[in-house]
Amino acid sequence: MKQPKIVLARWTDPFTTHGWHTSESLVQDLAEVAHRECVSVGFLVHQTKHAIGLAESLSPTGQIGCTTWIPRKALLGMQTLRKASKK
Repeated sequence: MKQPKIVLARWTDPFTTHGWHTSESLVQDLAEVAHRECVSVGFLVHQTKHAIGLAESLSPTGQIGCTTWIPRKALLGMQTLRKASKK
């Protein structure tokens, strides 16, 4: 079974607040998470000009398990850790 390449993706995570806030507390909350960066590693199973899909697991029958979809606009960088194999 052919295996897709494995990549390390760095991306910005969105932030949501709940409840009521003063403008000062909201600005403080946003400042604390403004540069929140996530790092994910997985099989690159999907990529378009809009998003990439990273899978945690691949079965011998070709099924894909536990996929994370990352919008390209949130993607800060991507590094190939292992090239695709032809097995």
